[in-house]
Amino acid sequence: MQHADDFNDEDREQFNRAMESYSVWMAEHINSGEKLQPLWTEQTIWSPEHKYAGSPDIVCTDGSKLIVLDWKTGVGVYPEYGVQVAAYANAVQELTGFQVAECRIVHISKKELGYKEYFVKDWTQAFRSFKASLHLFNAWHDGILTSNDS
Repeated sequence: MQHADDFNDEDREQFNRAMESYSVWMAEHINSGEKLQPLWTEQTIWSPEHKYAGSPDIVCTDGSKLIVLDWKTGVGVYPEYGVQVAAYANAVQELTGFQVAECRIVHISKKELGYKEYFVKDWTQAFRSFKASLHLFNAWHDGILTSNDS
């Protein structure tokens, strides 16, 4: 585990900016506006059917629908993040029996105050991409080739 002394001033500044940006998102989505209510955070979930696991950052509700959300603090937001959160949504549905209505990615800025929120257009379609990727992963790791060695 890293100690606070292991970080330089730039790291500390980026951490503080990210936390401030998160606070802005929080104020707009939980304390007012949508009034999102967290149901759980950072809980490991899994898909018994497809045999994968992961930990969505937050599963929440706005009072009428279930939402799976993941935070990102890197340089950008990439399509595979939508595939990742779709896999979380599928696992949530498998484990709970409740329908997930929406998947989101929230890019929290470390450079300047603010955030950008992305909505997965059709998470069930994104989940099909995940299943294809999982199939490819399993094919590579289970071995595509065999030899005639005894």
